[in-house]
Amino acid sequence: MLKQLIICLILVSSIAQAAIITGTIYDLEFSKVEEILVTVNSVPEQKFLSKDGSYKFELPPGKYTITARQEELLATENLEIVSEGNYVIDLFLFPSFEEENQLWNEDESIPDLEENSSPWIPIILFIILIGIILFYFLRKKPKAEKKEEVKEDLEKVIQILKKHDGRTTQKELRKELLFSEAKISLMVTELESLNKVRRIKKGRTNVIILN
Repeated sequence: MLKQLIICLILVSSIAQAAIITGTIYDLEFSKVEEILVTVNSVPEQKFLSKDGSYKFELPPGKYTITARQEELLATENLEIVSEGNYVIDLFLFPSFEEENQLWNEDESIPDLEENSSPWIPIILFIILIGIILFYFLRKKPKAEKKEEVKEDLEKVIQILKKHDGRTTQKELRKELLFSEAKISLMVTELESLNKVRRIKKGRTNVIILN
């Protein structure tokens, strides 16, 4: 009886210290990715099939890696949980070059060439890698409507800044647009690259100023 009570207390304690991990999966065009499998290397491993682009896990304290994969795209995020609470971890899919990295690491699989031709091996492999990268980005052309959607979102940021006399915080932008913190940060970075705004660090927040 005492042994069973101790086991119950341990289980309850582990559950009480569990943290809730939530987030959204985005592609390179800031669009939610639907029908994607998200895994975390807990013991045992947890899997979550996201239907609408969001996911949720409950994890005890520890170090973990969250992974999402869709064809050639891959997203990984490392996190450390030290206490219970709610954690928001958004994932962004990028091209995965695992096969290309294996080409670099598997030197023993490349046949021996004549001594005078050996300097060309790294050059040939580099050209192949560049060709694969160009093939991927040229093959997948962004849809016009998605470009328009991103443009409209950036215009919303500018309109909010104008409403606040050309200055507001990144936190206030998130409240008005109801976007994730990661997406707001990417949108501000895009506007900075277009020389539309500038971002100034003030304490624990960022102030966004309209140019």
